[in-house]
Amino acid sequence: MAKLAQAVSQAANALDKLKPGWAQEINLETLESRVILARQKCVLGQLFGDFAIGYNKINSDEDPAINAAFVKDGVEKFWKEEVQNRCGDKK
Repeated sequence: MAKLAQAVSQAANALDKLKPGWAQEINLETLESRVILARQKCVLGQLFGDFAIGYNKINSDEDPAINAAFVKDGVEKFWKEEVQNRCGDKK
């Protein structure tokens, strides 16, 4: 789990550079990390309208951990923590 948390942290930092203020746009109540079921409800879907569009923008061949943060099972909890840390306990 520590690797997933680190991957999400790295991906969040990459989003900070790509789309400053991104965390303010995330609705935690509808956040869903299972991409197959929720292409518009995952982090990238909420930010870019669809998972595939966002994934193409942030895809990092140099750092597979960043990519893992968007496609691995079990990352939703860590994304919620990242958003809350950036927004101050946003619900």
